[in-house]
Amino acid sequence: MLIHAGAGGVGHLAIQLALNAGATVYATASEKNRDFIQSLGAEFIDYTTQDFRQVLGSTLDVVLNSTGAQTFIDSLDVLVPGGRIVTLTSPDPLETARERGFTAEWLTVHPDRYQLGEIARLMSLGIVKVHVDQTFPLEQAAKAHELVGSRHVRGKVVLVP
Repeated sequence: MLIHAGAGGVGHLAIQLALNAGATVYATASEKNRDFIQSLGAEFIDYTTQDFRQVLGSTLDVVLNSTGAQTFIDSLDVLVPGGRIVTLTSPDPLETARERGFTAEWLTVHPDRYQLGEIARLMSLGIVKVHVDQTFPLEQAAKAHELVGSRHVRGKVVLVP
């Protein structure tokens, strides 16, 4: 499995969940996040200096994309026939993937009691850990939002009352 933006708020959790499910995980991030990605147990790919398509070839069953339409399209090159790609950003390129024979989904959040319970269980066992990059008081929500918008957050940004 390939997880783009592996050091981000979704990516770092997705790595841990995928590894717990038994997947071999590759993750894209910048060099400053190499140690973090490797500490999570994923193979690191530096998106600033490496073309993940050349590194991986057409060898993967699943890609999780959270970085945009072009990365989505490029990611189709690393999937095996019949592979699956999931995007968090936009449903626009889904048909392109489907036309090439891949399963393509746009993931949106839907509360699920069972899934949340399982994540809580994994967290209580220390299998999944949330990395908090920064904590802000609620009055600084705009500043927190600006930081998240910079797309250079490692893990999560937390607001506290």
